[in-house]
Amino acid sequence: MDVLPSYDEDLHQEASNMAHEHTTPPMDIALLLQEIRSGNQALSDKLDKHTTEINQSISGLKTALDGLKSCVNETEDRIGAVEDERSDVRPRWPNLSKTRHS
Repeated sequence: MDVLPSYDEDLHQEASNMAHEHTTPPMDIALLLQEIRSGNQALSDKLDKHTTEINQSISGLKTALDGLKSCVNETEDRIGAVEDERSDVRPRWPNLSKTRHS
């Protein structure tokens, strides 16, 4: 008694018959392959176009971020200069106050 299921010869023969009934003549296969190649090329072209657009957008974002970083650095420098100036003036405030009241 065989424990493994037996190979279904009828199913195999039926699938083989269906395959033979639906075979395409060689010329049709060549046309089909050409259509597939054309479709693949069109998809490849679209992908290349979108990749270029994405890379341009990324480049633009990098430029904008560099500009923003420059503005932030300039602002930090100005804030530091004002803080330094304030710390230079603050010790003189009492003297300025006495001079005004005299």
